[in-house]
This record gives sequence, C-alpha cells and structure tokens, in this order.
Amino acid sequence: MTKIRGRRRRREDTRRVAGLLTGHAILKHHLARMGEVQDERCEFCDEVVAESAEHILMRCQGLMEPRFKKLRKAILDEDDVPQLAIRGLQEFAQGGGSEKRKERIRWDKGGRGERVITR
Repeated sequence: MTKIRGRRRRREDTRRVAGLLTGHAILKHHLARMGEVQDERCEFCDEVVAESAEHILMRCQGLMEPRFKKLRKAILDEDDVPQLAIRGLQEFAQGGGSEKRKERIRWDKGGRGERVITR
C-alpha cells in the first residue's frame, strides 16, 4: 500500500506542477474559461487581474513571500521559469498560499480539485 500511496502522491505533484506551467490549473481564470465562475480576479492580491497560472507563478504580490521561500525569487521573469527546480515548483503548488489563505485546492482521489478557502 505504501508504494501505491507514493505513486499517487507523485502523480498529484506532477499534475499540480503541469497545471501551473500549462495554465490548466484550478484557478479562477481557467474556471472562468470553462464557465464555472464569473469573477476571475485574483484573491491573493489587491490587483485587478485574472487569477491565472502565469500571474500566480510569476507576479502575484500576495504570493511574494511563499514564492521567494519555495522558488528563491519573489517576482519571476519568463526567463526564470525554465530554470526553476521541480521540487520548489511542487512545494509552491502544494501550498504556496499566503497568510490570507492557507489552502487553495483540496484534491480528491479521482484527481479533481475543489477550491477551499481557509483564512
């Protein structure tokens, strides 16, 4: 059973990183494109921008501290993304949330995510 859990964990980590890098993550911008939500503004920062994978990964002001802790830079440029360590991306995607929101996504066994806000 341990091996299965380990594989499942690695698959979830891989899916989260891939979603963050491709834009197919459970974020408001992607959900708005699918018709699941109306408001796609970022909940992490005070800027009026879409909560997209690019914004979360590279520029969100509300995620500067966790981004710095996990990825070693508070704000990323496009040239920085290919140089990021996979482990740092995994840790950031798992719980890079700010003090305002401790958990962004709860993943079920079927690989579907549900947005959960805890303040």
